[in-house]
Amino acid sequence: MRRVWTTTFGRERLLGRAVDYLTFYVSAFWALLLIVERNDIVVAETDPPLISVIAATVVRLRRARLVNWVQDMFPEVANALGVGGIGIIQHSLRGLRNYSLRIAEKNVVLGIRMAEKVIEQGIKGDNVEIIHNWADGKCIESLPAEVNPLRTTWGLSHRFVVGYSGNMGRAHDFETIVEAAKLLKDETNILFLFVGDGARRVWLQEQVQEHGLI
Repeated sequence: MRRVWTTTFGRERLLGRAVDYLTFYVSAFWALLLIVERNDIVVAETDPPLISVIAATVVRLRRARLVNWVQDMFPEVANALGVGGIGIIQHSLRGLRNYSLRIAEKNVVLGIRMAEKVIEQGIKGDNVEIIHNWADGKCIESLPAEVNPLRTTWGLSHRFVVGYSGNMGRAHDFETIVEAAKLLKDETNILFLFVGDGARRVWLQEQVQEHGLI
């Protein structure tokens, strides 16, 4: 694992987040340029957005090979979520993204609908591979509540926990969870637990305060 330097303005403001991304891209480019060698296989995931473009540039310079792990489509997802600031450059961003898809030896997608979206961008079908993004139930098993150390540490042993852990981003449907929590707030044996950070964390905290869900 290699960590790279970035600014740390955080996710609360779009401008600060954009600067964080920009400094990450610059650092990631130089880090890849130093470690990638000829015929290496570089796997680029689609988070952060457009990292495949950085990877594609390095791959071409180093005569390596690229595999894209496509979990979302940017800038399309930003448009769908109403994220401002990219309208005038979205065509250019899409062109750069599609360039990185075209030169890849393989584009791995989550399912058939994502495969169709990628092919719609002019990518050859034989360069698209579907690998479903699910956990292996044989390797990952839940622990009984009575022996779960986290439940014991947090005092949750005797409560039914509805848990969410991960990014609290603009694409996530927290409204449905909040409505469920409002309907069940008088059920003292049920606890809604959120672990993570992101653009909607403040909104979620406001909802908890406003509706007395603590």
